[in-house]
Amino acid sequence: MEDTVVYPRDPELRGIFQVPKWWYHHGDKMRLTRLSEDLQSFTLEGSAAKLEVAYAEFSEDCKGFLVSWEVRLSRNEKVNGTVFFTSETLLAAFGLADHHSMSGYCPWLIKEYGGTVAYQARFIRWKQYLNIPHPGTGHNGDPNISIEIDKQIQDAALALFGEYEHQEAKNLFSSATE
Repeated sequence: MEDTVVYPRDPELRGIFQVPKWWYHHGDKMRLTRLSEDLQSFTLEGSAAKLEVAYAEFSEDCKGFLVSWEVRLSRNEKVNGTVFFTSETLLAAFGLADHHSMSGYCPWLIKEYGGTVAYQARFIRWKQYLNIPHPGTGHNGDPNISIEIDKQIQDAALALFGEYEHQEAKNLFSSATE
């Protein structure tokens, strides 16, 4: 299959910090809170949201990551979901690659909403601003999760690929739980 090339397009921006209109500002509260000692999963949490990424192997030909999120809308309401990411999808979502060649890569999302890279029903990202599984309104009540990706979050994603020596990963785990 040929790679689809779509150049990034700046989204419509809002607010003093000029974030994408589709991104919710509580995404800047998301922090790494857990990296498993076996480097198979990590958790991000914020004031009203949680994201878990865990390695999953369904068969020899189907390996990747289950990405699960929960957004608390109120005391009694929440939305959640789970999607499957390939290695390539995970790298693109967390800002470790700016392209995606899989069939789900979605240039129309970038044309419509603006972004660096997008994958239908998985994620949309512009620079460090990530939404899973799709763009939102940027307001309370969206069924998606917004995350501002920082170096610690990127390091946790890389750790799932064995990019770090065990001791370095333990140090990352320690700093995430402090």
